[in-house]
Amino acid sequence: SRSMAHHVRGIVGPRTALAHVTSLGLPEAPHELDVGMAWLPVTAAVMTALAQRSPEPAEADVRFERLGWGVIELCCDLSRDGAIVYLEPEYFGQVGQQLAAVFEGGARTVETATVNEALRAIGVIARAEEDEWDTVGLDAHRVMPDE
Repeated sequence: SRSMAHHVRGIVGPRTALAHVTSLGLPEAPHELDVGMAWLPVTAAVMTALAQRSPEPAEADVRFERLGWGVIELCCDLSRDGAIVYLEPEYFGQVGQQLAAVFEGGARTVETATVNEALRAIGVIARAEEDEWDTVGLDAHRVMPDE
């Protein structure tokens, strides 16, 4: 699954948890994945919309490219309806890193993990011969929609 390039920034969680994103008026809607999950790309347009919603600057997590205050607030909000993962895998060929954080019950419960660890933490069970990334169907989303 990680033999090609991946450069994605976004939120993965149960469709039910990501469903109310549409009521927030963000410029991106969740995409359905497998095993009851959904994917919300955190695009540049989403970042701009979130910055306008919460003008209060706060500490961003510098380990991540896009995990600033607005995104953390959004993740906390969405996680009240089910545990979710914010992820930033960065691969080219076999080289790269995967960084993820887990949010549950309105709070960040895991500061950093690999994407597969984080997906396991929210209940994704990898199918035989696959990892959690493949099982949820993230392979269909290798690049950001706007970049």
